[in-house]
Amino acid sequence: MPKAVPIPAPDDDDPNQMLKPLEVMRILQIGRPTADRLVKTGQIPGIIVSGSEKQRWRVRRSVLDAWIKKTEKKGGSHGLAIKPSPAGKRNKPRKEEK
Repeated sequence: MPKAVPIPAPDDDDPNQMLKPLEVMRILQIGRPTADRLVKTGQIPGIIVSGSEKQRWRVRRSVLDAWIKKTEKKGGSHGLAIKPSPAGKRNKPRKEEK
């Protein structure tokens, strides 16, 4: 049996590093639904990784860094220019109990 090749630890300075959703969420300080929407709508260019029941995606570190710089210039919310959810997708307010 061949020896296992050790996988190098992620390098925060590597611009070619492919970031997983949790890493993108940590960097941007956003939740999973927002991260998914940003990639799904193309606001953050990502790569869809197939081969599983759930669609998974990755974002190249350099692409995310460039996106952050671009959105900071636009002066969006917390430096992020995030488009709102489409109409009808938001949670409706609860009806008050009688």
